[in-house]
Amino acid sequence: MVTLVGGAFTGVMTYSNIGFSDAFTRQWALSFVQAVCVIFPTSVAVMWAMNKNGIRALIKFT
Repeated sequence: MVTLVGGAFTGVMTYSNIGFSDAFTRQWALSFVQAVCVIFPTSVAVMWAMNKNGIRALIKFT
């Protein structure tokens, strides 16, 4: 999922900034790697927090 969303988003943003030029692939790859380095840890932290709070809520209501 990260690959699909991150790849599409960085591709669109790179195209809107520099268009299809010789540097497009290099710039897109760099942007994609940076996005994965930010999105992946953030999504893991959000999933962990949601899971922890979800378990607490279930224990509290039973």
